[in-house]
Amino acid sequence: MDKTSQILNLLENTKFSSENDLAVLQIGLDLLFKKSQKLWEKGSAERGVFLEMLAGKTALSREAWQKNKGLDALVCFAQGCILITLSLLNGIGRSPITIQKTTGGYKVKILSKLQNLNITPGLYDAETEKLVREFKHSFFGEAADAAFGKNDLAVIKETFKETTARLKNEKAFMERTAENPLRIFDQNISAENMASGLFLVISALPAETMNTLLMQIGSYLPAELEEKTEERLSVNVRTYLTTSTQDLPELFKKTRLLLKLYSGRQRNIIAIIVREKVRDFFYKLLENTAVKQQIENNLLATAKEQFELRIKIFEGLLKLL
Repeated sequence: MDKTSQILNLLENTKFSSENDLAVLQIGLDLLFKKSQKLWEKGSAERGVFLEMLAGKTALSREAWQKNKGLDALVCFAQGCILITLSLLNGIGRSPITIQKTTGGYKVKILSKLQNLNITPGLYDAETEKLVREFKHSFFGEAADAAFGKNDLAVIKETFKETTARLKNEKAFMERTAENPLRIFDQNISAENMASGLFLVISALPAETMNTLLMQIGSYLPAELEEKTEERLSVNVRTYLTTSTQDLPELFKKTRLLLKLYSGRQRNIIAIIVREKVRDFFYKLLENTAVKQQIENNLLATAKEQFELRIKIFEGLLKLL
């Protein structure tokens, strides 16, 4: 079985989580393989052009695409690579773009600019040029043109390498956290690992317990405290956190807001309150051995089902590039 088939088989019957970076990954892989099949057929004209681009002998551009209609599969490949790479810009799970299927393709939203791009698979139009320029600006600091070639692929390859290494580290960290969730409150732990570990442990709670935690922490916060959500909406934090819900996507949004308060430097007193109350909640909660075991099981399952899958996918992509 070739590497392309192996990667595609990893996707079959797999239910990705609702987290946005995984949604981008799945659509990106569809573009890379299911909509670019000619690139992976030995002897095809499309594969010949693809190999030339990998060797730096040619570049993809709107002008080249208009002159040669046989480049649609290569355009899909470029679109898929760029979308996946952009989603990893801020690290795993913190995609700066969101993506949504439309009738003709995909609606890509760049969160930092509140800008929408309408991407059509295989079409190197003005919208795809904007996507290429966004990629170049994000990684090179400027976008002198809207062509896609060897240098861009080199950046993508390095991003995939770094992501694979990071995934392996996070998987190992998750497995260590599963053994002892209270280690995330160790004073010697780095701020990054603390934030990652806390989100993982909270996410591993049953929805009802997660809701209880958020409501309890919210009740200790000042009534006048305002904060912006990830959708840039201003909310009253106490009201927002103490509003009961069992909806997991909403609970994850609330958890990310809680982490923002937990590590906030501008409002030090709020951060102190949140840290103390979260720590107290978990120390009491984990006295229950059944709950502790459930958290451990959930974390280990996530490490295996999510991180192992993505590690295999990115290792496969690296072999193709």
